[in-house]
Amino acid sequence: MAMGPVGAGQRGVRMMRLVAKLVLAAGAMACVLGSVGRSQAQQTIRVGWTIPAEESKYWMMRRPAEFPDLGKAYNVEWTQFQGTAPMTQALAAGALDCATQAPLSLANGVVGGNLKAYIVAQHVFEKPGGFSVYWAVMDDSPIKTIADLKGKTVGISVIGGGTQGPFNMLLKQNGVDPTKDIKLVEVGFAVSEDPLRQGRVDAVNMNQPFAARAEAKGGTR
Repeated sequence: MAMGPVGAGQRGVRMMRLVAKLVLAAGAMACVLGSVGRSQAQQTIRVGWTIPAEESKYWMMRRPAEFPDLGKAYNVEWTQFQGTAPMTQALAAGALDCATQAPLSLANGVVGGNLKAYIVAQHVFEKPGGFSVYWAVMDDSPIKTIADLKGKTVGISVIGGGTQGPFNMLLKQNGVDPTKDIKLVEVGFAVSEDPLRQGRVDAVNMNQPFAARAEAKGGTR
């Protein structure tokens, strides 16, 4: 989680603890907080979030006892985004105070958008048996390997978002030029299954809970 300049004093410490509590989400949480004086607290914290893989909002909704000061000492204003890249822009523009971030999006914001942020918490790691974002195709698709994606239309949650960097590396390792050999189109995670089944894309990236929904229906791999 990243946090911008915070005024001295206990309010800054409380804000950091609050933000750390907020996140049970994917990737790092980046925060850019303006200076907060000792006598003036920020009453509303503007938090960017995306679906899927972000549980912070639901955790706060279902476990209010964990946040006894919510609605009293502070409020949270939630804004939903399609991916982490637009949230990076919103952080840099001062439209958000905090947002979950993928490493690539956060790095691009720092390098290209003059984003000044502190990483406060990181909550996701991958291990055998866990879930990883994957690209799905239909069962009857001729695509069997990554190299078979050459010349195909591929859906991705957000162009320039956190999944594109690793995907580009994977393509290059298998002889596919990500800038020339595929047609990349934006398809939000929530609707990723539909264009795949309708034949508008040949492959599309899947994340939870939408991957489980598609798998339950069958016909994809």
